[in-house]
Amino acid sequence: MNALAKLSTMGLLLLTGITGRSGQSEPVRFYLTIKVEKDSVRVGSIVNLQVTITNRSSRTVSVHEGGVLEDWVLDVRGSDGTIVPDTGLARKIKAATKGAHQRNFIARLKPGESREDTIEVSAFRDMSQPGEYKIRVQRQLPPELGTGIVTSNTIVVTVTP
Repeated sequence: MNALAKLSTMGLLLLTGITGRSGQSEPVRFYLTIKVEKDSVRVGSIVNLQVTITNRSSRTVSVHEGGVLEDWVLDVRGSDGTIVPDTGLARKIKAATKGAHQRNFIARLKPGESREDTIEVSAFRDMSQPGEYKIRVQRQLPPELGTGIVTSNTIVVTVTP
């Protein structure tokens, strides 16, 4: 296989990895995008993620809303790549809920629709030390699109003294 064919195959594999497959003929088109107002904050500042969920499939999907720690995997890593630990609040919520829903409703997204949410990531992950933090979020695909996990883009937030 020549270099161009290998590169094309790698690009196709990457695209499939991003969009996933539901076991049906249509690629899964469910996207998560995150951003922050400020990519540099001082120690002790609140870091809010603006999360946009977009349904680019051809069908209406159900998005379960049970609570931040139930719905989302908050992947926050320090500059050395290690996973940032939970805050005391996150540990308390996990211990108190143990599978129970904090809230329980279903949002329906029609084809082409988006839903926005804000997650105070600094309330759930310990970002109290100066440095760079790489952040991304993950969640389960809506059941109408099969099984699997969808992952957002990665952003970097710098915490300064």
